[in-house]
Amino acid sequence: MNTVASTAVSREGKHLWISKSIPVAAVAQVKAKLIFALICTTATGVPLIAAFALLFSPDFPSLLLAFALGLVASITPQALGLAFDLWRPFLKWTTPQHAVKNNLNAVTPLVFALPLGAISYYFYLWMHEPLGALLLPALLGLHLVAAGFSVHFLLAKAAELYERIEVTT
Repeated sequence: MNTVASTAVSREGKHLWISKSIPVAAVAQVKAKLIFALICTTATGVPLIAAFALLFSPDFPSLLLAFALGLVASITPQALGLAFDLWRPFLKWTTPQHAVKNNLNAVTPLVFALPLGAISYYFYLWMHEPLGALLLPALLGLHLVAAGFSVHFLLAKAAELYERIEVTT
């Protein structure tokens, strides 16, 4: 998880008027912000999965499933964090660091990730039960459904939320 999506609009600050005036639909801009955040998540996930592979020596299918699960599980907090940043952007800041470090929007993905993380942890605990092998694909399915709903919500609200942002200098 990272703060790229949950501060994407806030980081534009007083220059947000440029994004609002270009002839690109708000939904397309929001999709681009989400895709960029997911690319950043993927880029940071590769070293993590490599460390996981070195430390625990899992078989390749398990490694691939763990990587897929990590990426899919990151979509929901990223999408909902971006929706929150669209709803309540922090546009008045003095330095670019201020836009991220003093922005409570950067921690909003945690609010969404904590319940999903707790559910994932309990699934992990039950993996030693008789049907434990089915839990990892079921967990991946659960995160796919949550990701689908969160991305749908984000894209459905994108134009409305983008339009109501007032840019003042």
